[in-house]
Amino acid sequence: MSTTPLSPIERRVGALDDAIDGVIPLQIASPTSTRELERTFQEATQDRIHMVLIGNRTKIEWGQAPTAFELGIHTGKLPKILQHEASDLVVRVSTNVTLGELQTELNRKKQRLAVDSMIYGTTVGGMIATGLSGPLRYGFGSVRDLIIGATVVRSDGVRATAGGRVVKNVAGYDLAKLYTGSYGTLGAITEAFFRLHSLPDTRRYLLVEIGIRELNEVSQNIIHSQMAPSAFEIYDTCDGQSLTIGILIEGTEESVFERSLALTGSIGKEPQVLDDAPPWWGQLPGPTTFKVTTEIASAPSLLEHLHEIGKASGEVLLATGSLGSGVLFVGAPTLERAREAEIEALTLQIRAAATLAGGSCIVLRAPAKVRNCVDVWGPVPAIGVMRSIKSQFDPFNLLAPGRFVGGI
Repeated sequence: MSTTPLSPIERRVGALDDAIDGVIPLQIASPTSTRELERTFQEATQDRIHMVLIGNRTKIEWGQAPTAFELGIHTGKLPKILQHEASDLVVRVSTNVTLGELQTELNRKKQRLAVDSMIYGTTVGGMIATGLSGPLRYGFGSVRDLIIGATVVRSDGVRATAGGRVVKNVAGYDLAKLYTGSYGTLGAITEAFFRLHSLPDTRRYLLVEIGIRELNEVSQNIIHSQMAPSAFEIYDTCDGQSLTIGILIEGTEESVFERSLALTGSIGKEPQVLDDAPPWWGQLPGPTTFKVTTEIASAPSLLEHLHEIGKASGEVLLATGSLGSGVLFVGAPTLERAREAEIEALTLQIRAAATLAGGSCIVLRAPAKVRNCVDVWGPVPAIGVMRSIKSQFDPFNLLAPGRFVGGI
Protein backbone atom coordinates (compact mmCIF):
# COMPACT_ATOMS: atom_id res chain seq x y z
CA MET A 1 0.00 0.00 0.00
CA SER A 2 1.60 3.28 -1.11
CA THR A 3 1.31 6.53 0.76
CA THR A 4 1.88 10.03 -0.47
CA PRO A 5 4.90 11.59 1.28
CA LEU A 6 4.11 14.61 3.40
CA SER A 7 5.40 17.91 2.06
CA PRO A 8 8.01 19.65 4.23
CA ILE A 9 6.82 22.48 6.46
CA GLU A 10 8.41 25.83 5.63
CA ARG A 11 11.10 26.68 8.17
CA ARG A 12 13.89 29.20 8.53
CA VAL A 13 16.44 30.32 11.09
CA GLY A 14 15.15 32.76 13.70
CA ALA A 15 16.17 36.41 13.31
CA LEU A 16 16.21 39.54 15.44
CA ASP A 17 12.80 40.56 14.06
CA ASP A 18 11.37 37.33 15.49
CA ALA A 19 12.53 38.07 19.04
CA ILE A 20 10.23 38.47 22.02
CA ASP A 21 11.75 40.72 24.68
CA GLY A 22 15.15 40.15 23.14
CA VAL A 23 14.81 36.33 23.12
CA ILE A 24 15.46 35.10 19.57
CA PRO A 25 14.03 31.70 18.58
CA LEU A 26 16.30 29.12 17.01
CA GLN A 27 13.82 28.50 14.22
CA ILE A 28 10.59 29.81 12.67
CA ALA A 29 7.98 27.48 11.16
CA SER A 30 5.21 28.71 8.85
CA PRO A 31 2.58 25.98 8.41
CA THR A 32 0.21 26.48 5.47
CA SER A 33 -2.63 24.23 6.67
CA THR A 34 -4.13 23.02 9.91
CA ARG A 35 -2.66 19.59 9.19
CA GLU A 36 0.80 21.14 8.93
CA LEU A 37 0.20 22.97 12.20
CA GLU A 38 -0.72 19.67 13.84
CA ARG A 39 2.46 18.08 12.50
CA THR A 40 4.54 21.01 13.74
CA PHE A 41 3.11 20.55 17.22
CA GLN A 42 3.56 16.76 17.10
CA GLU A 43 7.21 16.99 16.06
CA ALA A 44 7.97 19.69 18.63
CA THR A 45 6.34 17.64 21.40
CA GLN A 46 8.31 14.54 20.44
CA ASP A 47 11.57 16.53 20.66
CA ARG A 48 10.42 18.62 23.69
CA ILE A 49 10.84 21.88 21.79
CA HIS A 50 9.42 25.05 23.39
CA MET A 51 7.06 26.99 21.12
CA VAL A 52 5.39 30.40 20.87
CA LEU A 53 2.54 31.13 18.45
CA ILE A 54 3.00 34.32 16.43
CA GLY A 55 0.33 36.22 14.49
CA ASN A 56 0.55 39.90 13.50
CA ARG A 57 2.75 40.66 16.55
CA THR A 58 0.43 43.49 17.66
CA LYS A 59 0.47 42.16 21.24
CA ILE A 60 3.50 39.88 21.11
CA GLU A 61 5.22 41.58 24.05
CA TRP A 62 2.25 41.44 26.40
CA GLY A 63 2.82 39.19 29.36
CA GLN A 64 6.23 38.04 30.52
CA ALA A 65 9.11 37.03 28.25
CA PRO A 66 9.16 33.30 27.46
CA THR A 67 11.50 31.34 29.70
CA ALA A 68 12.37 29.15 26.70
CA PHE A 69 11.79 29.97 23.04
CA GLU A 70 13.20 27.56 20.50
CA LEU A 71 10.49 27.56 17.84
CA GLY A 72 8.26 30.39 16.68
CA ILE A 73 5.15 29.30 14.78
CA HIS A 74 3.81 31.92 12.36
CA THR A 75 0.12 31.47 11.65
CA GLY A 76 -0.17 34.02 8.84
CA LYS A 77 0.05 31.42 6.06
CA LEU A 78 -2.80 29.26 7.35
CA PRO A 79 -5.90 29.35 5.11
CA LYS A 80 -8.26 32.25 5.74
CA ILE A 81 -11.84 31.20 6.39
CA LEU A 82 -14.76 33.56 6.81
CA GLN A 83 -18.20 31.96 6.57
CA HIS A 84 -20.99 34.32 7.54
CA GLU A 85 -24.37 32.80 8.35
CA ALA A 86 -26.28 36.09 8.31
CA SER A 87 -29.69 34.53 8.94
CA ASP A 88 -28.39 32.84 12.10
CA LEU A 89 -26.38 35.87 13.30
CA VAL A 90 -23.29 33.65 13.48
CA VAL A 91 -19.89 33.72 11.81
CA ARG A 92 -17.21 31.05 11.45
CA VAL A 93 -13.79 32.62 11.01
CA SER A 94 -10.19 31.45 11.02
CA THR A 95 -8.11 33.17 13.63
CA ASN A 96 -5.52 34.63 11.22
CA VAL A 97 -8.19 36.97 9.79
CA THR A 98 -7.83 40.48 11.21
CA LEU A 99 -10.68 41.96 13.18
CA GLY A 100 -10.85 44.77 10.61
CA GLU A 101 -11.30 42.27 7.75
CA LEU A 102 -13.99 40.46 9.70
CA GLN A 103 -15.96 43.61 10.49
CA THR A 104 -15.79 44.79 6.87
CA GLU A 105 -17.32 41.53 5.67
CA LEU A 106 -20.01 41.51 8.37
CA ASN A 107 -20.91 45.16 7.77
CA ARG A 108 -21.87 44.31 4.19
CA LYS A 109 -24.80 42.37 5.66
CA LYS A 110 -25.56 45.06 8.26
CA GLN A 111 -24.11 42.97 11.08
CA ARG A 112 -21.07 43.15 13.34
CA LEU A 113 -19.07 41.37 15.97
CA ALA A 114 -19.68 43.67 18.95
CA VAL A 115 -16.00 43.94 19.88
CA ASP A 116 -13.90 47.08 19.55
CA SER A 117 -10.62 47.04 17.65
CA MET A 118 -8.43 48.55 20.38
CA ILE A 119 -5.17 47.58 18.66
CA TYR A 120 -4.91 48.24 14.91
CA GLY A 121 -4.14 45.13 12.87
CA THR A 122 -5.00 42.62 15.59
CA THR A 123 -6.06 39.21 14.39
CA VAL A 124 -9.06 37.29 15.66
CA GLY A 125 -6.58 34.88 17.24
CA GLY A 126 -4.79 37.66 19.08
CA MET A 127 -8.11 39.07 20.27
CA ILE A 128 -9.14 35.67 21.68
CA ALA A 129 -5.72 34.88 23.15
CA THR A 130 -5.63 38.10 25.19
CA GLY A 131 -9.39 38.38 25.76
CA LEU A 132 -9.21 42.13 25.21
CA SER A 133 -12.59 43.89 25.06
CA GLY A 134 -13.32 47.60 24.68
CA PRO A 135 -16.26 49.97 25.22
CA LEU A 136 -18.92 47.71 23.65
CA ARG A 137 -18.30 45.21 26.44
CA TYR A 138 -20.79 47.17 28.55
CA GLY A 139 -23.73 46.57 26.22
CA PHE A 140 -22.84 43.25 24.58
CA GLY A 141 -20.43 41.36 26.83
CA SER A 142 -16.78 40.43 26.45
CA VAL A 143 -15.04 38.30 23.84
CA ARG A 144 -15.57 35.32 26.15
CA ASP A 145 -19.33 36.01 26.12
CA LEU A 146 -19.54 36.28 22.32
CA ILE A 147 -17.52 33.21 21.32
CA ILE A 148 -19.77 30.16 21.00
CA GLY A 149 -17.39 27.57 19.62
CA ALA A 150 -13.82 26.93 18.56
CA THR A 151 -11.48 24.50 16.86
CA VAL A 152 -8.20 24.15 18.71
CA VAL A 153 -4.95 22.23 18.28
CA ARG A 154 -3.33 21.00 21.47
CA SER A 155 0.42 20.94 22.06
CA ASP A 156 0.54 17.25 21.06
CA GLY A 157 -1.06 18.04 17.69
CA VAL A 158 -4.51 16.69 18.52
CA ARG A 159 -7.35 18.74 17.04
CA ALA A 160 -10.55 19.32 19.03
CA THR A 161 -13.76 21.18 18.21
CA ALA A 162 -16.31 22.47 20.69
CA GLY A 163 -19.55 24.30 20.04
CA GLY A 164 -20.88 25.09 16.60
CA ARG A 165 -22.65 27.52 14.37
CA VAL A 166 -26.00 27.39 16.20
CA VAL A 167 -26.12 29.79 19.14
CA LYS A 168 -28.22 27.42 21.26
CA ASN A 169 -25.68 24.61 20.91
CA VAL A 170 -23.66 24.78 24.12
CA ALA A 171 -21.84 21.45 23.85
CA GLY A 172 -18.19 22.09 24.63
CA TYR A 173 -18.82 25.81 25.13
CA ASP A 174 -16.44 25.92 28.08
CA LEU A 175 -13.49 24.92 25.86
CA ALA A 176 -13.84 28.08 23.78
CA LYS A 177 -14.10 30.12 26.97
CA LEU A 178 -11.10 28.36 28.46
CA TYR A 179 -8.84 29.30 25.57
CA THR A 180 -10.02 32.91 25.62
CA GLY A 181 -7.44 34.95 27.50
CA SER A 182 -4.98 32.04 27.80
CA TYR A 183 -2.18 33.87 25.94
CA GLY A 184 -1.37 30.88 23.74
CA THR A 185 -0.40 28.64 26.66
CA LEU A 186 -3.02 25.91 26.09
CA GLY A 187 -2.83 25.44 22.32
CA ALA A 188 -3.66 27.12 19.03
CA ILE A 189 -7.17 28.30 18.22
CA THR A 190 -7.52 27.84 14.45
CA GLU A 191 -11.21 28.68 14.00
CA ALA A 192 -13.88 30.37 16.08
CA PHE A 193 -17.65 30.80 15.96
CA PHE A 194 -19.08 34.08 17.21
CA ARG A 195 -22.55 35.35 18.00
CA LEU A 196 -23.26 38.53 16.01
CA HIS A 197 -25.44 41.62 16.42
CA SER A 198 -27.16 43.88 13.93
CA LEU A 199 -25.35 47.00 12.83
CA PRO A 200 -27.22 50.03 14.22
CA ASP A 201 -28.70 52.66 11.90
CA THR A 202 -27.55 55.54 14.11
CA ARG A 203 -25.08 56.13 16.93
CA ARG A 204 -24.54 59.14 19.14
CA TYR A 205 -21.80 59.84 21.68
CA LEU A 206 -22.84 61.94 24.67
CA LEU A 207 -19.90 63.56 26.49
CA VAL A 208 -20.26 65.29 29.84
CA GLU A 209 -17.65 66.82 32.14
CA ILE A 210 -18.34 66.30 35.84
CA GLY A 211 -16.46 66.51 39.13
CA ILE A 212 -15.21 63.29 40.68
CA ARG A 213 -17.53 63.73 43.67
CA GLU A 214 -20.51 63.77 41.29
CA LEU A 215 -19.43 60.54 39.64
CA ASN A 216 -21.13 58.06 41.94
CA GLU A 217 -24.62 59.57 41.61
CA VAL A 218 -24.31 60.19 37.86
CA SER A 219 -22.94 56.72 37.13
CA GLN A 220 -25.66 55.02 39.16
CA ASN A 221 -28.33 57.02 37.31
CA ILE A 222 -26.92 55.89 33.98
CA ILE A 223 -26.41 52.23 34.95
CA HIS A 224 -29.91 51.91 36.41
CA SER A 225 -31.66 53.77 33.60
CA GLN A 226 -33.80 51.94 31.06
CA MET A 227 -32.07 53.61 28.10
CA ALA A 228 -29.74 50.66 27.32
CA PRO A 229 -26.55 52.46 26.29
CA SER A 230 -24.12 50.36 24.28
CA ALA A 231 -21.12 51.77 26.16
CA PHE A 232 -20.42 53.85 29.24
CA GLU A 233 -16.82 55.12 29.31
CA ILE A 234 -14.65 57.47 31.32
CA TYR A 235 -11.70 59.69 30.52
CA ASP A 236 -9.91 60.97 33.63
CA THR A 237 -6.57 62.77 33.71
CA CYS A 238 -6.35 62.01 37.46
CA ASP A 239 -5.39 65.60 38.26
CA GLY A 240 -8.22 66.36 40.65
CA GLN A 241 -10.05 68.46 38.09
CA SER A 242 -13.16 67.48 36.14
CA LEU A 243 -13.35 64.19 34.27
CA THR A 244 -15.30 63.20 31.17
CA ILE A 245 -17.88 60.46 30.90
CA GLY A 246 -18.94 59.17 27.50
CA ILE A 247 -22.16 57.34 26.68
CA LEU A 248 -22.82 55.57 23.38
CA ILE A 249 -26.46 55.33 22.28
CA GLU A 250 -27.26 53.16 19.24
CA GLY A 251 -30.38 52.15 17.32
CA THR A 252 -32.86 53.81 15.00
CA GLU A 253 -32.71 57.58 14.60
CA GLU A 254 -35.92 58.11 16.56
CA SER A 255 -34.92 55.75 19.36
CA VAL A 256 -31.47 57.30 19.71
CA PHE A 257 -32.95 60.79 19.90
CA GLU A 258 -35.48 59.87 22.58
CA ARG A 259 -33.04 57.87 24.71
CA SER A 260 -30.42 60.62 24.48
CA LEU A 261 -32.94 63.11 25.84
CA ALA A 262 -33.87 60.78 28.67
CA LEU A 263 -30.23 60.19 29.62
CA THR A 264 -29.54 63.91 29.55
CA GLY A 265 -32.25 64.28 32.18
CA SER A 266 -30.64 61.52 34.28
CA ILE A 267 -27.26 63.22 34.12
CA GLY A 268 -28.62 66.65 34.92
CA LYS A 269 -26.25 68.40 32.51
CA GLU A 270 -26.36 69.21 28.82
CA PRO A 271 -23.94 66.87 27.02
CA GLN A 272 -21.79 67.46 23.99
CA VAL A 273 -23.26 65.27 21.24
CA LEU A 274 -20.97 63.71 18.61
CA ASP A 275 -21.63 61.48 15.62
CA ASP A 276 -18.10 60.04 15.83
CA ALA A 277 -16.15 58.75 18.79
CA PRO A 278 -13.81 61.16 20.61
CA PRO A 279 -10.06 60.49 20.08
CA TRP A 280 -9.63 58.73 23.45
CA TRP A 281 -12.53 56.32 22.95
CA GLY A 282 -11.45 52.67 22.98
CA GLN A 283 -7.77 53.59 23.16
CA LEU A 284 -5.25 52.18 25.61
CA PRO A 285 -3.39 54.92 27.50
CA GLY A 286 0.28 54.28 27.76
CA PRO A 287 2.83 53.18 26.68
CA THR A 288 2.59 51.60 30.14
CA THR A 289 -1.00 50.46 30.65
CA PHE A 290 -2.42 48.81 33.76
CA LYS A 291 -5.67 46.87 33.40
CA VAL A 292 -7.61 47.41 36.61
CA THR A 293 -10.87 45.69 37.52
CA THR A 294 -13.19 47.00 40.21
CA GLU A 295 -16.59 46.42 41.70
CA ILE A 296 -18.82 48.84 39.80
CA ALA A 297 -19.99 50.63 42.93
CA SER A 298 -16.36 51.11 44.00
CA ALA A 299 -15.17 52.70 40.75
CA PRO A 300 -15.48 56.31 42.00
CA SER A 301 -13.42 55.58 45.13
CA LEU A 302 -10.85 53.75 43.01
CA LEU A 303 -10.45 56.83 40.82
CA GLU A 304 -10.01 58.98 43.91
CA HIS A 305 -7.21 56.67 45.05
CA LEU A 306 -5.59 56.94 41.60
CA HIS A 307 -5.66 60.73 41.93
CA GLU A 308 -3.90 60.46 45.29
CA ILE A 309 -1.32 57.97 43.94
CA GLY A 310 -0.49 60.18 40.98
CA LYS A 311 -0.13 63.26 43.15
CA ALA A 312 2.03 61.55 45.77
CA SER A 313 4.30 59.78 43.25
CA GLY A 314 4.65 62.66 40.82
CA GLU A 315 3.73 60.31 37.97
CA VAL A 316 1.25 61.36 35.30
CA LEU A 317 -1.70 58.95 35.35
CA LEU A 318 -4.58 58.69 32.90
CA ALA A 319 -7.64 56.48 33.37
CA THR A 320 -10.01 55.32 30.65
CA GLY A 321 -12.36 52.38 30.33
CA SER A 322 -15.81 51.13 31.16
CA LEU A 323 -17.38 52.37 34.37
CA GLY A 324 -20.40 50.16 33.77
CA SER A 325 -18.32 46.98 33.36
CA GLY A 326 -15.81 47.71 36.09
CA VAL A 327 -12.81 47.47 33.74
CA LEU A 328 -10.45 50.45 33.62
CA PHE A 329 -7.16 51.06 31.83
CA VAL A 330 -4.68 53.23 33.71
CA GLY A 331 -1.86 54.73 31.71
CA ALA A 332 1.47 55.93 33.08
CA PRO A 333 3.11 57.50 30.02
CA THR A 334 6.35 58.59 31.74
CA LEU A 335 6.87 55.57 34.02
CA GLU A 336 9.71 54.16 31.91
CA ARG A 337 11.86 57.12 32.95
CA ALA A 338 11.50 56.31 36.65
CA ARG A 339 13.90 54.27 38.73
CA GLU A 340 13.17 50.57 39.23
CA ALA A 341 12.17 51.05 42.87
CA GLU A 342 9.71 53.79 41.87
CA ILE A 343 8.21 51.60 39.14
CA GLU A 344 7.72 48.76 41.61
CA ALA A 345 6.24 51.09 44.24
CA LEU A 346 3.70 52.61 41.83
CA THR A 347 2.64 49.17 40.63
CA LEU A 348 2.09 47.98 44.20
CA GLN A 349 0.08 51.12 45.03
CA ILE A 350 -2.24 50.70 42.05
CA ARG A 351 -2.68 47.01 42.89
CA ALA A 352 -3.54 47.89 46.48
CA ALA A 353 -6.14 50.41 45.29
CA ALA A 354 -7.68 47.79 43.00
CA THR A 355 -7.83 45.27 45.84
CA LEU A 356 -9.63 47.80 48.05
CA ALA A 357 -12.12 48.26 45.21
CA GLY A 358 -12.78 44.53 45.06
CA GLY A 359 -10.76 43.97 41.91
CA SER A 360 -7.29 43.26 40.63
CA CYS A 361 -4.54 44.82 38.51
CA ILE A 362 -2.18 43.54 35.83
CA VAL A 363 0.41 45.34 33.73
CA LEU A 364 -1.31 44.88 30.37
CA ARG A 365 1.48 46.35 28.28
CA ALA A 366 4.66 48.25 29.04
CA PRO A 367 8.20 48.88 27.78
CA ALA A 368 10.71 46.16 28.63
CA LYS A 369 12.23 48.20 31.47
CA VAL A 370 8.89 48.33 33.29
CA ARG A 371 8.00 44.66 32.73
CA ASN A 372 11.42 43.47 33.81
CA CYS A 373 11.20 44.93 37.31
CA VAL A 374 7.63 43.91 38.26
CA ASP A 375 5.42 40.84 38.14
CA VAL A 376 3.09 41.93 35.35
CA TRP A 377 0.34 39.57 36.54
CA GLY A 378 0.41 40.05 40.30
CA PRO A 379 -1.15 37.63 42.80
CA VAL A 380 -3.67 35.15 41.37
CA PRO A 381 -6.04 33.41 43.84
CA ALA A 382 -6.88 30.52 41.47
CA ILE A 383 -3.31 29.76 40.41
CA GLY A 384 -3.57 26.14 41.55
CA VAL A 385 -6.53 25.49 39.27
CA MET A 386 -4.79 27.22 36.37
CA ARG A 387 -1.64 25.12 36.81
CA SER A 388 -3.79 21.98 36.79
CA ILE A 389 -5.47 23.00 33.53
CA LYS A 390 -2.09 23.83 31.97
CA SER A 391 -0.71 20.40 32.91
CA GLN A 392 -3.68 18.66 31.28
CA PHE A 393 -3.50 20.56 27.99
CA ASP A 394 0.28 21.00 27.79
CA PRO A 395 1.88 18.40 30.13
CA PHE A 396 5.46 19.13 29.05
CA ASN A 397 5.03 22.93 29.34
CA LEU A 398 6.11 23.51 25.75
CA LEU A 399 3.66 26.27 24.75
CA ALA A 400 4.70 29.83 25.61
CA PRO A 401 6.44 28.79 28.85
CA GLY A 402 6.57 31.50 31.48
CA ARG A 403 4.40 33.95 29.54
CA PHE A 404 1.26 33.69 31.61
CA VAL A 405 0.29 34.17 35.26
CA GLY A 406 2.45 32.53 37.90
CA GLY A 407 5.06 31.63 35.28
CA ILE A 408 2.68 29.28 33.44
